[in-house]
Amino acid sequence: MTTEAANPGQQTFNPLAAVCAWLVPGLGHWIGGERARGGLIFLGIGFLWICGIFIGGLDAVDRTSDRLWFVAQAGSGPVAFAVNGLNERVIKSGTVGELIDAPAMRGQKVDKISTSMGIARANEYGILFTALAGLMNMIAILDAATRNKSERRREGEGT
Repeated sequence: MTTEAANPGQQTFNPLAAVCAWLVPGLGHWIGGERARGGLIFLGIGFLWICGIFIGGLDAVDRTSDRLWFVAQAGSGPVAFAVNGLNERVIKSGTVGELIDAPAMRGQKVDKISTSMGIARANEYGILFTALAGLMNMIAILDAATRNKSERRREGEGT
Protein backbone atom coordinates (compact mmCIF):
# COMPACT_ATOMS: atom_id res chain seq x y z
CA MET A 1 0.00 0.00 0.00
CA THR A 2 1.45 3.38 -0.99
CA THR A 3 1.57 6.45 1.19
CA GLU A 4 -0.91 8.22 -1.08
CA ALA A 5 -3.44 5.41 -0.71
CA ALA A 6 -3.07 5.49 3.08
CA ASN A 7 -3.36 9.31 3.27
CA PRO A 8 -5.30 10.46 0.18
CA GLY A 9 -5.58 14.10 1.31
CA GLN A 10 -1.90 14.53 2.20
CA GLN A 11 0.27 16.51 -0.21
CA THR A 12 3.64 15.08 -1.17
CA PHE A 13 6.50 17.06 -2.68
CA ASN A 14 8.10 15.83 -5.91
CA PRO A 15 11.52 17.54 -6.24
CA LEU A 16 12.13 16.15 -9.75
CA ALA A 17 8.96 17.79 -11.05
CA ALA A 18 9.92 21.05 -9.34
CA VAL A 19 13.40 21.13 -10.87
CA CYS A 20 12.12 20.18 -14.32
CA ALA A 21 9.38 22.83 -14.12
CA TRP A 22 11.97 25.46 -13.23
CA LEU A 23 14.38 24.42 -15.99
CA VAL A 24 11.68 24.48 -18.68
CA PRO A 25 8.27 25.94 -17.81
CA GLY A 26 5.62 23.24 -18.16
CA LEU A 27 8.06 20.33 -18.11
CA GLY A 28 7.05 19.33 -14.57
CA HIS A 29 3.48 18.77 -15.69
CA TRP A 30 4.64 17.12 -18.93
CA ILE A 31 6.68 14.45 -17.12
CA GLY A 32 3.78 13.95 -14.71
CA GLY A 33 1.56 12.90 -17.60
CA GLU A 34 -0.34 16.16 -18.07
CA ARG A 35 1.00 16.97 -21.50
CA ALA A 36 -1.71 19.43 -22.52
CA ARG A 37 -1.37 21.41 -19.30
CA GLY A 38 2.42 21.39 -19.59
CA GLY A 39 2.24 22.62 -23.17
CA LEU A 40 -0.14 25.42 -22.26
CA ILE A 41 2.09 26.50 -19.38
CA PHE A 42 5.10 26.53 -21.71
CA LEU A 43 3.25 28.58 -24.33
CA GLY A 44 1.82 31.05 -21.81
CA ILE A 45 5.06 31.75 -19.99
CA GLY A 46 7.02 31.78 -23.25
CA PHE A 47 4.55 34.28 -24.73
CA LEU A 48 4.98 36.60 -21.74
CA TRP A 49 8.77 36.37 -22.02
CA ILE A 50 8.83 37.06 -25.75
CA CYS A 51 6.43 40.00 -25.40
CA GLY A 52 8.43 41.39 -22.48
CA ILE A 53 11.70 41.26 -24.43
CA PHE A 54 10.12 42.71 -27.58
CA ILE A 55 8.51 45.54 -25.62
CA GLY A 56 11.28 46.37 -23.15
CA GLY A 57 14.40 45.15 -24.91
CA LEU A 58 17.16 42.95 -23.54
CA ASP A 59 17.76 45.37 -20.69
CA ALA A 60 14.33 44.57 -19.25
CA VAL A 61 16.18 41.78 -17.43
CA ASP A 62 18.93 43.35 -15.35
CA ARG A 63 20.20 41.61 -12.23
CA THR A 64 22.28 44.57 -11.03
CA SER A 65 19.94 47.51 -11.60
CA ASP A 66 16.59 45.80 -10.93
CA ARG A 67 17.44 43.20 -8.28
CA LEU A 68 13.96 42.72 -6.87
CA TRP A 69 12.42 42.40 -10.32
CA PHE A 70 15.11 39.90 -11.25
CA VAL A 71 14.13 37.70 -8.32
CA ALA A 72 10.65 37.43 -9.85
CA GLN A 73 12.06 36.95 -13.37
CA ALA A 74 14.38 34.18 -12.17
CA GLY A 75 11.30 32.09 -11.37
CA SER A 76 11.11 31.41 -15.10
CA GLY A 77 14.33 29.44 -14.97
CA PRO A 78 17.63 29.65 -16.82
CA VAL A 79 16.13 31.90 -19.51
CA ALA A 80 16.29 34.83 -17.05
CA PHE A 81 19.99 34.26 -16.43
CA ALA A 82 20.65 33.87 -20.17
CA VAL A 83 18.88 37.13 -21.05
CA ASN A 84 20.67 38.91 -18.19
CA GLY A 85 23.96 37.60 -19.60
CA LEU A 86 23.06 38.92 -23.05
CA ASN A 87 22.18 42.27 -21.51
CA GLU A 88 25.58 42.40 -19.77
CA ARG A 89 27.53 41.34 -22.88
CA VAL A 90 25.61 43.23 -25.55
CA ILE A 91 23.86 46.29 -24.13
CA LYS A 92 25.99 47.24 -21.12
CA SER A 93 29.32 46.49 -22.80
CA GLY A 94 28.65 48.90 -25.66
CA THR A 95 28.71 46.21 -28.36
CA VAL A 96 25.37 47.57 -29.57
CA GLY A 97 24.82 51.29 -29.45
CA GLU A 98 27.12 53.92 -28.04
CA LEU A 99 28.07 54.30 -24.38
CA ILE A 100 27.32 57.80 -23.09
CA ASP A 101 27.66 59.49 -19.71
CA ALA A 102 24.78 58.54 -17.49
CA PRO A 103 22.70 60.92 -15.45
CA ALA A 104 22.37 60.16 -11.73
CA MET A 105 19.64 57.53 -11.28
CA ARG A 106 17.95 56.81 -7.94
CA GLY A 107 21.14 57.06 -5.91
CA GLN A 108 22.98 54.57 -8.12
CA LYS A 109 26.42 55.36 -9.42
CA VAL A 110 26.49 54.51 -13.12
CA ASP A 111 29.30 55.83 -15.28
CA LYS A 112 28.09 54.97 -18.76
CA ILE A 113 24.88 53.70 -20.33
CA SER A 114 24.14 52.44 -23.81
CA THR A 115 22.06 54.41 -26.27
CA SER A 116 20.33 51.11 -27.11
CA MET A 117 18.72 50.74 -23.67
CA GLY A 118 14.94 50.64 -23.45
CA ILE A 119 13.44 53.83 -22.14
CA ALA A 120 10.58 54.93 -19.94
CA ARG A 121 7.31 53.00 -19.92
CA ALA A 122 8.28 50.52 -22.64
CA ASN A 123 11.14 49.19 -20.51
CA GLU A 124 8.91 49.08 -17.43
CA TYR A 125 6.28 47.06 -19.31
CA GLY A 126 8.97 44.63 -20.46
CA ILE A 127 10.17 44.24 -16.88
CA LEU A 128 6.61 43.66 -15.70
CA PHE A 129 5.83 41.06 -18.38
CA THR A 130 8.96 39.03 -17.67
CA ALA A 131 8.45 39.27 -13.90
CA LEU A 132 4.85 38.08 -14.26
CA ALA A 133 6.09 35.16 -16.31
CA GLY A 134 8.47 34.21 -13.52
CA LEU A 135 5.81 34.50 -10.84
CA MET A 136 3.35 32.46 -12.90
CA ASN A 137 5.99 29.78 -13.37
CA MET A 138 6.57 29.66 -9.62
CA ILE A 139 2.87 28.82 -9.21
CA ALA A 140 3.19 26.16 -11.92
CA ILE A 141 6.28 24.74 -10.18
CA LEU A 142 4.40 24.42 -6.90
CA ASP A 143 1.45 22.85 -8.69
CA ALA A 144 3.61 20.31 -10.52
CA ALA A 145 5.59 19.44 -7.42
CA THR A 146 2.68 18.99 -5.01
CA ARG A 147 -0.05 17.53 -7.20
CA ASN A 148 -1.17 14.06 -6.12
CA LYS A 149 -1.43 11.38 -8.79
CA SER A 150 -5.15 11.07 -8.05
CA GLU A 151 -5.61 14.76 -8.96
CA ARG A 152 -3.85 14.55 -12.31
CA ARG A 153 -5.83 14.47 -15.51
CA ARG A 154 -4.44 12.12 -18.12
CA GLU A 155 -4.72 12.63 -21.83
CA GLY A 156 -8.03 11.41 -23.17
CA GLU A 157 -9.93 11.70 -19.88
CA GLY A 158 -12.91 13.96 -19.51
CA THR A 159 -12.70 17.42 -17.98
